[in-house]
Amino acid sequence: MGKEKQSGTGKVYFVWFAAIGGLITAIVFTLPWWTGWGWGSKLSTSEEYGQFGDQFGFANALFSGLAFAGVIIALFMQRKELSLQREEINETQGLLARQNFESMFFRMLEVLRECRSEVSIDFGLRISKQPHNTAGRTKRRGWDPTDPFYGVTACKSTVELLNNPSLLANKVDLSELVQDSRDTHSIISVYESLYEHELQDTFGRYFRICYLVLRYIEDEFEEPDQFSEGCKYARIFRAQLSRPELVVLFYNAQSKYGREKFRPLADKYSLFDNINSTDLVDPEHRKLSTSTFADDPPKGANPSP
Repeated sequence: MGKEKQSGTGKVYFVWFAAIGGLITAIVFTLPWWTGWGWGSKLSTSEEYGQFGDQFGFANALFSGLAFAGVIIALFMQRKELSLQREEINETQGLLARQNFESMFFRMLEVLRECRSEVSIDFGLRISKQPHNTAGRTKRRGWDPTDPFYGVTACKSTVELLNNPSLLANKVDLSELVQDSRDTHSIISVYESLYEHELQDTFGRYFRICYLVLRYIEDEFEEPDQFSEGCKYARIFRAQLSRPELVVLFYNAQSKYGREKFRPLADKYSLFDNINSTDLVDPEHRKLSTSTFADDPPKGANPSP
């Protein structure tokens, strides 16, 4: 693009310079006929020859001025070319910076997928009777029904435990917690206890990577006019996450483990707008966050009674 600009500018200057030079040459060569002397054919005395030569005296000053103007134009053209070269260098540096960002960004998404496959949760026989749970277990030689859940199924099982905190009774002391996990205040306490006793060792790294992805986007596109560009990459990140993952991330963002750092970024980039409020343990939990959800009414629409 810089080369095209440079070529176009050079052509413009050449045309103008050639036009002015041609005009001046035409004036010089036609001047004798304007004066009525032609090119010396009508001169007879030395005095007339002197007068004829004097009429070209202005040409010396004219061409000297043109030479100086040519130097000025050459300097201006050089300055313009240097400016275009700087623009081209800046564009190239911008492209390289974006390529480096994208390379690191997609590498982080690969790490996220690898980490997701390693996420596990083990509730033993306390929930092994649930018919849909065994589908998420890794069947291998010597496989046991009480083996851990992995990946997305581990996230589904986490949401199940939030729905039924009594399943945690063997490992978590719920005596100080409100038993109704649908309460907007007690659900956070239930989640924090679940995290401390079951999720910290395996989900902790997964949550940190999710935060680092959003932090990386935020640091790259920190200027206000770059927000839409940052949202594009945030949507790519969000597309990697299933609904169970988004639900678990939602509750983690409201807890003390994600409230300070993760939740502001999740709200800013609308991380949860692909899930419905009905995907939560209770739709009322949407009040815990300023995030929009997929089933929120359009802005400006009157909510249904």
